[in-house]
Amino acid sequence: MADGGVITGSSVDTITSMCYYQSLSYSLKFWMESQFETYFKKLQEMSLGIKFNSDIWNRRRQIRRANKDSVGVSANQQKMYQDDNIHTHTALNTV
Repeated sequence: MADGGVITGSSVDTITSMCYYQSLSYSLKFWMESQFETYFKKLQEMSLGIKFNSDIWNRRRQIRRANKDSVGVSANQQKMYQDDNIHTHTALNTV
């Protein structure tokens, strides 16, 4: 287009390639954003699952310690501890 506004074959090729690379960059940007969104969503779900499981095990560990260390354990904690033992023994006996 340096020829006084006349569009030549080389300038058409340049414009076409510029449009192609522009659309390619938008496609790549959209794909990357969707991949990152999926990745972070999975990461968040995994971290929530890990936290939930660790909370359960920490609670069970506290109950077991309380049952071993002290005499004054609440009836609810004793029941939970007995339930844990029943499930454990049942699982071991079925093998």
